[in-house]
Amino acid sequence: ARSQDVKLVVNQLSAAQRLVDMMFDGVPAENLPGDRAEIEAGVRARMTGRLHHVGSNPTTAPVIEGSFLRLIDLLDVHLAGRSYLFGGRPAVADFGLASQLGQLLSDPTSGALIRGRAPRVVAYVARMDAPVAEGPFEGLDALRPTLSALLSLEVAGCYLPWSLANSEAVQAGQSELHVTLQGVAFQQNTQRYAAKALHELKRKRAFYSDDAALAALLEETGCEAFLAVQPRSGGAGDDTGQDGPDGDDDGEDGED
Repeated sequence: ARSQDVKLVVNQLSAAQRLVDMMFDGVPAENLPGDRAEIEAGVRARMTGRLHHVGSNPTTAPVIEGSFLRLIDLLDVHLAGRSYLFGGRPAVADFGLASQLGQLLSDPTSGALIRGRAPRVVAYVARMDAPVAEGPFEGLDALRPTLSALLSLEVAGCYLPWSLANSEAVQAGQSELHVTLQGVAFQQNTQRYAAKALHELKRKRAFYSDDAALAALLEETGCEAFLAVQPRSGGAGDDTGQDGPDGDDDGEDGED
């Protein structure tokens, strides 16, 4: 327990230092709005005080940590022989995933875990700092052997159940969501932006409803059960004015 506490403090101090570096990039120490150590302490207090909003607590820690380790292991296998998620060129998904992995790499504990067990993931994040098209996208048949595991175990196994529970709680006007993930009761404050994200996923899935190969992959991985329902008009993140695959995004809803 003491080792875990030490790691927690080290990660918090590291994150606070990096955030202050970014906030005051290029500002001489004498021009900072206060003592550097006090600024970092304030940032740390602000961020740790928000942990309950994202469901981070001792009860949910095994789910969060298990999902992280499972993801990097599966992703490392999937990236064998390919530069990006779907082949030889980056897709929108690469930019979203690589940015999150980059944040995890910057923390001492999670960064050490990634570097120690997922070297292809480390190379992938570095590659995404300056991505280039190296070849075509692969077809679903070529991607299926390793992509299926990512979709079934992580997307359908963790993210979509959580996302659906969050969306339903938001629509019901509830302040907290409750869902069982990997056999563990998971509770956290609702996130309106995440509810909008699920709504958008469902809308885009509906737009490509005539793609039989995609439907088969989503069905066999368990994703289709969460995405097949047409989103209701007026729901969180409703965007009925756009009937193409690329909707508009009005940004955050005032949450951290």
